[in-house]
Amino acid sequence: MGNVHTPQRRALESLKPEEVRSLVISIEDKYYFNGNEIFFLGISEGIGTCSDLHGINIAVFGQEESPSPRFPRGKIKVNCSWAAILRKPADEELKQEGHNSDTLCLMVEGIEILGEHPIKKDKTIYNFIATGKKKIYVDTIC
Repeated sequence: MGNVHTPQRRALESLKPEEVRSLVISIEDKYYFNGNEIFFLGISEGIGTCSDLHGINIAVFGQEESPSPRFPRGKIKVNCSWAAILRKPADEELKQEGHNSDTLCLMVEGIEILGEHPIKKDKTIYNFIATGKKKIYVDTIC
């Protein structure tokens, strides 16, 4: 399943929107969430025993650019069913889920496209907003 481990995949799958739309991700494009730039980290593929939703690709974004992106820079385009942002949870979010700040947890939060603005022939800026669905999972990656 690549760079996504079972706990993260299960958390991503829990964010499934009511209406699944096809989302084409290009690493040439720019992405923003709540006015801040976010970075495409990779695809959680719906394959193997780590997935309950087989054949469903989920785009994963982060607040920081990955030092070792899964996809090289270029014109790669990938079809995804929905998107999520991977981020550090706020202390209040940890408390609500029964964790403390010493626990290595990450938050996955569902995001959807608010709008898109073409800026060049093959380049677009996408603005995302939160779907309201989010899930904390214990980070098992060392």
